[in-house]
Amino acid sequence: MNDFNDLINSGKPTLVDFFATWCGPCKMQSPILEQVKNRVGDEANVVKVDIDQYRDIAH
Repeated sequence: MNDFNDLINSGKPTLVDFFATWCGPCKMQSPILEQVKNRVGDEANVVKVDIDQYRDIAH
């Protein structure tokens, strides 16, 4: 949790994708987020958070 808080408070723009492995739309969005990550490079953070593994972060 501390790492997540450090990341979102780092001063760098951060896009967080809260997803579930069983979610169809989440799976379809994954390649788009990968393209975004490649396009923005080090200018922003693009991270994925599995809501089933990290429920405390998702709430």
